[in-house]
Amino acid sequence: MAKFATDAVLDGSLAVIETAVEMYVCEGQPTDRADAITRAAAGAITLDSGDFSIATSGAARVLTVAAQTVDADESRAVDHVALCTGSALLFVTTSPAQNANDGGEISVAAFDITASAPV
Repeated sequence: MAKFATDAVLDGSLAVIETAVEMYVCEGQPTDRADAITRAAAGAITLDSGDFSIATSGAARVLTVAAQTVDADESRAVDHVALCTGSALLFVTTSPAQNANDGGEISVAAFDITASAPV
């Protein structure tokens, strides 16, 4: 028996992530928004709808998060990116490790979040 999910179903989880208005570049994996703020080497990068796009890739739907740059206000090694609303942690992913230096820039490359069709 074949399995199927319409794009609207796959887009549902991605649409929740699209409500993120903050991105934190963190040292280690945060467990909630407060922890993301504590682990971040800079204040929040403000996100808006223009920072997200959804497209089809094979049998999956892919949410692309645009590249961002923020000025570091602490020196620490960062290796995770957290997407949050003003009150909740929505999504965390690893990122290439980099050393953030107080006063320097932290770059976050564009990245994809994939929602796959059922198998």
